[in-house]
Amino acid sequence: MFDSAGWLQRSLWAYLACAVAAASPAWAGFVTTNEGQLDAIYSQQPAFDRTPIDIRFNPTVTINDPGLLTINTEQQLNQLFALGGNNSPTVDMFFVDSINECGGEVAPPIVGCGDQPGNKLTVESDFAAGSRGAALMGHELGHNLGLGHVISPANLMNPTLTGDTTLTADQVATILGSPLVQADSAGRFILVTPFAIVPEPSSMLFALAGGVVVLFRLT
Repeated sequence: MFDSAGWLQRSLWAYLACAVAAASPAWAGFVTTNEGQLDAIYSQQPAFDRTPIDIRFNPTVTINDPGLLTINTEQQLNQLFALGGNNSPTVDMFFVDSINECGGEVAPPIVGCGDQPGNKLTVESDFAAGSRGAALMGHELGHNLGLGHVISPANLMNPTLTGDTTLTADQVATILGSPLVQADSAGRFILVTPFAIVPEPSSMLFALAGGVVVLFRLT
């Protein structure tokens, strides 16, 4: 049995926060943005009232680096997050096969991990494509925006994903105070760049969302 309360207490000392769920098969390089559902999470009523946030996605960046398809160590996680460079307030969202470590903690099936606060997060690509994919992405984005875990199955930030995406008024106030929330003539928005980590160039065929930029790392 996974002791979510005990794990949460330990994770509060870590720089990163993650979500857990049942493991599933891996799909290298598969990017699913869930943009409409993320917009709904970050515009939900009555918490956001007249301050909805539009989640906007840049074209997908595809990176050939088989050594980062599975994240087993803090070093690998840091290497993954370094691929995005220093580009805050844009959020870098990395899609990988599996995540087995987050913030110094090795926990039962981790499907996402994100800076708290910060502008880097990673999710398992197959879970992100599933029925609770938007909840996963919204949860990790919530960490980037400064939200910690909440032990409540009826909240987006419950450490074990339930599919519920509710946010409280206090959580929304924290979100609106984040430097990741930008504004233009159309209103508030958060800009996200998705990164697909692939084992070989042919895997780019699985990348979804807009245009694709291909980068190759020398190792």
